[in-house]
Amino acid sequence: MSRYFLFIFLVGFIFFGLGYFVLKEFLPDNFPKLYFIIIVIVISLAVPILFLINNNVEEETVSQSIFYILFGYFGFITFGFSIFVLKEISNSLIQILNLESTLNSFLNRNEFLKIVYNHLFKIITTGFFAYGFFSSSKNIQVKEVKIGFSDLHPNFENLKIVQISDVHIGPTVKSNFLSDIVDTINTLAADIVVITGDLVDGDAKKFQHNLDPLKNIKSKHGTFFVTGNHEYYSGVFEWLEKIIELGIVPLLNDNKILNIGDRKFLIAGVTDLKAGNIVPSHKTDPGKAIANSEESHFKLLLAHQPNSIFESSKYGFDLQLSGHTHGGQYFPANFLIHFFQKYVAGLYKHENTILYVSRGTGYWGPPLRLAAAPEITNINLVSK
Repeated sequence: MSRYFLFIFLVGFIFFGLGYFVLKEFLPDNFPKLYFIIIVIVISLAVPILFLINNNVEEETVSQSIFYILFGYFGFITFGFSIFVLKEISNSLIQILNLESTLNSFLNRNEFLKIVYNHLFKIITTGFFAYGFFSSSKNIQVKEVKIGFSDLHPNFENLKIVQISDVHIGPTVKSNFLSDIVDTINTLAADIVVITGDLVDGDAKKFQHNLDPLKNIKSKHGTFFVTGNHEYYSGVFEWLEKIIELGIVPLLNDNKILNIGDRKFLIAGVTDLKAGNIVPSHKTDPGKAIANSEESHFKLLLAHQPNSIFESSKYGFDLQLSGHTHGGQYFPANFLIHFFQKYVAGLYKHENTILYVSRGTGYWGPPLRLAAAPEITNINLVSK
């Protein structure tokens, strides 16, 4: 019981700190401060309490709606707090540079601009949040990526690999979202479909039926899956059973050789980079994943985390496909993430291996995507 109180206190404290600075910007200056503090305290404590209660709600539609509100509020105040910090920095610079009188003189000449400036924080915060909320599930792009190789065999020319990553089926991401993704994949006439981890995010018994649309994926050579870190937070073995049941091939430090014409195409996969900390038998091992591949003419590796490239590049893989980063997902994380990840999104070359990092197809936590659009990646291998 004490850990629940600790959880409520710590989460409530964080939400109070963020909410205080953000929500006060939306209230008139003469709003009673005591009432405001009480409101923020109530909201801040309600969030972790509702989160704990909602984990035990059986009705999925009700649970999803509550989680949308909780995660949505978290996204709103974290994004809003970032804008608040930028606002305070801007105001300080205006004072330091003695630009107040110039700014006021300019604004006083145009009443409309003055109104906009006085409400700029509200406009930016609510406007961008609304756009980011919409983009998280309704603005998924098919990203066309051509990757050139100087020694690509003609059998692999224009080989089409469709990648999805970081869908995060769970509290707010459901089967209807996944069904739309599958419908889009099926329009792309994929040779190979790959899922590079964090497909799921929650208890398998509660959410596994939401994976059912995956059985409808169409591709010439099959659909392949590797685990991400979130599979290990939520019962990896139960999820793997469901994934296999749907006809998807998991590659857990393993590989499969595809015969494309008279040439062999290796598709290998490693477990998540930190999997061994949770399931020792799943310790990531690119050496094992590439075993018995001597006769292969192209070697593709699926690895959830881009940082796997530092080890995998030693084994002669031609291409690594990863996800994990979400491209930062929304401001300010899409800037801060560069301090923690060398490879964040897009195409890179590390030593002799080409790396592509997807921004992900779903979202984690807040249903919010800003400056990091979700993607279904349509990869074509070409000669250069």
